[in-house]
Amino acid sequence: MDGSYLIIVYLLLGLAVLDLMVGVSNDAVNFLNSAFGSKVATRRTILIIASLGILVGALFSSGLMEVARKGIFHPEMFTFADIVVIFVAVMLADVLLLDTFNTFGMPTSTTVSIVFELLGAAVAVAVFTVISQDGSLQQVGQYINGDRAILIISGIVLSVGVAFTVGAAVQFLSRLVFTFQGGREHGLTTLIWSALAVTVMFFFIMLKGLKGVTFLDKSTVKALTSNPWPAAMSVFAGCIVLGGILQYKFRVNLLKIVVLAGTFSLALAFASNDLVNFVGVPLAGLTSYESWSVSGVAANDFSMDALAQPVQGQSGLLVIAGIVMVITLWLSEKARSVTETEIGLSRQDEGNERFEPHTLSRVVVHGFLKLSNAILWLFPRRTALWVEQRYARPDAPLSPQAPDAAAFDLVRASINLTVASILIAIATTMKLPLSTTYVTFMVAMGTSLADRSWGRDSAVYRVAGVINVIGGWFATAALAFTVAAIYALLIKVFGGFAIVLLVVVAALALIHTHRLHKSRSSKKIISAEVDLWNVQATIEQVHTVVKSAVDGLIRNDSASFSETKQQTKKLWAHLQEVEVQLVNHLRKPGGSGLNGTRRRLDLFTVEQDLYQSAHLIGKSCKDYVRNAHTPLHEHQHQKLNELINRFTDFVRYCLASSGDARDFETGRFSDELETALRDQVDGLRAGHYSKRNTRLLLGLYLELQDVVRSLEKMQSMRTQIQARKDSLSASQGDSGQTPESKAKASNLDRQTSETAADDENQSHRENPGTQDPKTI
Repeated sequence: MDGSYLIIVYLLLGLAVLDLMVGVSNDAVNFLNSAFGSKVATRRTILIIASLGILVGALFSSGLMEVARKGIFHPEMFTFADIVVIFVAVMLADVLLLDTFNTFGMPTSTTVSIVFELLGAAVAVAVFTVISQDGSLQQVGQYINGDRAILIISGIVLSVGVAFTVGAAVQFLSRLVFTFQGGREHGLTTLIWSALAVTVMFFFIMLKGLKGVTFLDKSTVKALTSNPWPAAMSVFAGCIVLGGILQYKFRVNLLKIVVLAGTFSLALAFASNDLVNFVGVPLAGLTSYESWSVSGVAANDFSMDALAQPVQGQSGLLVIAGIVMVITLWLSEKARSVTETEIGLSRQDEGNERFEPHTLSRVVVHGFLKLSNAILWLFPRRTALWVEQRYARPDAPLSPQAPDAAAFDLVRASINLTVASILIAIATTMKLPLSTTYVTFMVAMGTSLADRSWGRDSAVYRVAGVINVIGGWFATAALAFTVAAIYALLIKVFGGFAIVLLVVVAALALIHTHRLHKSRSSKKIISAEVDLWNVQATIEQVHTVVKSAVDGLIRNDSASFSETKQQTKKLWAHLQEVEVQLVNHLRKPGGSGLNGTRRRLDLFTVEQDLYQSAHLIGKSCKDYVRNAHTPLHEHQHQKLNELINRFTDFVRYCLASSGDARDFETGRFSDELETALRDQVDGLRAGHYSKRNTRLLLGLYLELQDVVRSLEKMQSMRTQIQARKDSLSASQGDSGQTPESKAKASNLDRQTSETAADDENQSHRENPGTQDPKTI
């Protein structure tokens, strides 16, 4: 196998490129969210600034390479063959793990993943070695750098609490100074804060970061870093002068400069701190191969003492890695999915929430409400009123209904970037690989909490999202350790065959996740693109739910209901999105209000009725089959197939035409349903059908009848709406609308609303019952 080690080194370098791509797609949220969320500049400008920060930061990363070389395990305890096994297992596991999180738009920690993968693979190889030598498992501790591993893990966990607390405290104080009114936007306070923020970034990032570079000699670095205070004071003074000229002379908003500078600094800190997570292992593998190849010793006998030596300059390779990161940053679609998650959780105003609340989120929210009331009770009333005045919102709050609206203001964006940059830079200078994802995410969540973004109407959803993300972090650690350990054992036992097999599995998994993400993106409903008048998606999904449920019932196959469940969720998500759009439309300043949206509200009510009926059909069929009740009789199969075929033809007619549903002879369909109901009752009386069977089919027939009636009602409303549009188009074709055409359009509006109201009343008289509590 000795001749194949060079191929394995090339494999590691290839995996490094893949790891850079999937890693940047996830970690891009760390330095892009504040700029994107505040809409400080165009997307292109933000990406250019971030790219420059990455390239500069790539040169600062060499000092952290020790984590991959000797930070987690003692390299002198492993042979070259063992090190290769560990590094291949780590890289394969890391690519798959990060790509999976990217596919589902969940931010995770590349630092945590690489640390626990190294730990898991090293432990697995150490256990295998000890057992093969008939040793005691207690000897495994000699292979692992336990103190260093505990220090790294503790630093990562501690950074979560520190980041959240510092972010919340700084944002609270900043909001008391700046408020939401924007009246001090061009004042002295903004000038001082902007100069201080830029100086802090310079002090911690540009000066302290020089300790990690390898392209400067030690004397130069020492001269620049031993006494940075004069340089920092000079930068502060220069920022005051230059900022004053820009602010008072050219009316430049200095907070925009702070946010852009913070984006550069955080991108630099990300590259200098996290580049080791992607290329540290392959570069350590290259160093190992170079040491072994000239030794003349067998791979299983060559001790890896070389990895314990100080890292040598590899600036060229780091720059190449930085270029790959920049290209990925510009081209990755998955990075946008991950970015949307954090921006959505820190959005200033309410909107359509991605995460559903659960018991833990409700407990946390209720606990914080009680705690906040207790804290307010401790302060004098005058102080509390003053704080409320500082937090008063302007008359025109941030509006999420606008596609280009900012999720939060520049004040919060500048705090996010400044605090996160400081914390990450401190860890970088201490050569402690903290998680940039944890820090930036928790700073953003802390500032959101202090900024009262989590209001009573959104807190339980946002907290649920934060809990889910943090839960994913713990899952990252567990999965990274387990997967890397399994991969290492497979490679250790089966050798090159296992490596080939795992590479093939990884390739297939990457292809699958790419298709899955593409499918999710194409089916995802974006608020700005929802057509409030297009009900085609609802009709199609209702048909899919009903047909898949009945097919599963006929085949008596419980596995068939997975599609039913998936389509029901999609239908509910679509209705939620339409509901949010309707509320935003009603809220829009200068809009037509209730009168102009009444017809769409009536259509939405019909869509909800369709969802309720489809949901009940799917649930009743699924429960019947999964509870192993008696399968349906053959003639019941035939009757259901005939009804579903007729229903499918009716749905096709509705999708292809906006004409009256009566043109399809729906009365004949109703007669067939009535006949099926009568046959079922007769069979029950004759003892052919059980009571359970009858309850199922009676409910199914009645709900299917409700679906048809709702579609009839929808077709009637669509016909009248189309008639109104045609009338308006005809009238606008003249020089202007005549009074007669306006009266005609108004009459059609009134008829549509009256028809919908009459149909709704008739529906309640025919089918009395409770309304779904989730309706608008």
